[in-house]
Amino acid sequence: IVLYAIAMADYDQENAEDCDKLMKTKEGIASLSLYSSSIGSFAVYLSAKCDNALQGKDHVLAAMNTLFKLPGDSDDGKGGTNDQGEDSGLPDGESTVEAKPKLLWSALYIQEMTQVSLGSISYSPMPDGNLDYKSLLESTQEIFRSMYPQEEFFSATMAPDENDEDGVSQD
Repeated sequence: IVLYAIAMADYDQENAEDCDKLMKTKEGIASLSLYSSSIGSFAVYLSAKCDNALQGKDHVLAAMNTLFKLPGDSDDGKGGTNDQGEDSGLPDGESTVEAKPKLLWSALYIQEMTQVSLGSISYSPMPDGNLDYKSLLESTQEIFRSMYPQEEFFSATMAPDENDEDGVSQD
């Protein structure tokens, strides 16, 4: 199975403070569709190829925890203490930890990996976590051959003549 996640994060590049506004999924999608309101907001897509849903969810949540400040996290990355709670010697408001973008919303879904033939609908698998594009290329070639049996897949093209650059013959 493949577990997918889509997340929207807010990060002001000019001011590294976290955004305090939480968004609903509908607002997030609307924000992505309007360029002017999505400045500083980023959509992130994560996927994990796994044997079971719990394993995939753990992988995706670990990645999200590494990349984003999740809702409910108490440490805001500010103040003069380090990870052990000791005084780091920095003035209050300064930190050695780089501020993370705040996660505004996320959604997880599971997709069973199946191969289906639906007659007039053709599709090829998407690249997986192994970055092995061989199966993608093979299925694309198979689709091309079924649609254009007389054509060569990525046939060699002839270089145009130097005198015939604009396509007009000069007789």
